[in-house]
Amino acid sequence: MHVIIATPTTNGIVAAPFVSSVVVAGLTITARGGTYSYYSVDGADVVMARNMIANNFLANTKATHLLCLDSDMRIDQNVFQTLFSSGHPFIGTGYPERRLDLEAYGEARSKGFGHKPALAEALKYNIRLTPGSHTITGNICKAERFGFGCVLIERRVLEAMIAEKIVTRYANKKAQAQAGPDRVLYDFFSEIPLDEGDRLSEDYSFCYRASQLRDIDTMAYVGEGIMHVGNFAFGGAYIDQLKKFQTDP
Repeated sequence: MHVIIATPTTNGIVAAPFVSSVVVAGLTITARGGTYSYYSVDGADVVMARNMIANNFLANTKATHLLCLDSDMRIDQNVFQTLFSSGHPFIGTGYPERRLDLEAYGEARSKGFGHKPALAEALKYNIRLTPGSHTITGNICKAERFGFGCVLIERRVLEAMIAEKIVTRYANKKAQAQAGPDRVLYDFFSEIPLDEGDRLSEDYSFCYRASQLRDIDTMAYVGEGIMHVGNFAFGGAYIDQLKKFQTDP
């Protein structure tokens, strides 16, 4: 196993807790007998950065896994251990956006909610599940789409998207100039337009394309150990929010 840990950055800036996440990811990989390398793409165009990450990963023939890790994430080692041991070829994580609804938090606390459930009520998460009931095993469940703050992808996922013609050529002159004239680049992340005139984000667009694959499910870790770092570190397990829908058998 050789893992490429990859990060898009703007002006080369990363949060301090992110650095510890890279170290912890590396320790997790080597403890499993694997090797790893680090790769980053700097610039304001996130679609281009993520596409360059995916295409450069594919160009590295010894690379088996791509670990997408954003520069504002703090990930505990138990999360990395769960992702690598899950056996799922495409698995992301549920984590909160960098904002907190203090009014919702206060209202939940006034209703007798503990700190963790109240925090979960006050946070908006990056993840969307398909409508209906969900089976959560080991803090992992099926997902419809999620942000790419921390996502593990096996090589065969990207190769299948190309083979099944789910993705097309990436027609970006700047990216092609960086890659060289002979490299074929594929478009995994361009935003997909919606009927109502809106667009799916680049991360959600990747998930939508991946959902068209045969025999590969989109899975997500929804437990604790993930922080989205802003003015302070926003953390709260998505599973705590899901528990409000739980009914006794």
